[in-house]
Amino acid sequence: MLKFFKIIPFFAWLLLCACGDSGREKSLDERERALAEKEQQFALKEQDYESLLRMRDSIQAVKNGDSTPTAWPARIHGLWTSKLVCIASGCNEYVIGDQKTNEIWDFTNDSLRTLVAILNNKTLVRVYKGIYDSSTIRLHFTTDSLSRRPVTMNVLLDQISGESIKGTQTITIDTTCTAKFSVELSRIQK
Repeated sequence: MLKFFKIIPFFAWLLLCACGDSGREKSLDERERALAEKEQQFALKEQDYESLLRMRDSIQAVKNGDSTPTAWPARIHGLWTSKLVCIASGCNEYVIGDQKTNEIWDFTNDSLRTLVAILNNKTLVRVYKGIYDSSTIRLHFTTDSLSRRPVTMNVLLDQISGESIKGTQTITIDTTCTAKFSVELSRIQK
């Protein structure tokens, strides 16, 4: 029993030490709030930076004489269903005759350029950068530098009519194989 009474002061001392940690807790809370505020300020600066980059790019485009329109004409703008058929392949991933028919091509634009968003079951698959010169549409997509397998896609649409657009798509994977598809787009009726 005497040993028990000798241990009680030790536990009392531990309790008193634990109660003294409220100051440390407050200090940690203040540091967390300050860090959250700095993160918020950094996010705002990052948005400003991205805005400035977009402005710089648009100014450079004007200086370089790039007169590429920043909006699709009404006869092209909007949603199109696609049918792609493989017509040539040097890749294991594609066989001549392969078809892709479940994608929607959305000809849209942002404030700087014309774009085509490719949707599959309402999920964004990729975004092409587009150039239109009154008779042809050229689209380009490249995976980012962190991709395991670099892929480049180029689309040339040179048969443009009111309700259909036709052309070809060339896919290059790892710069080692190339596949070519015929492309047929049909306007989605609203």
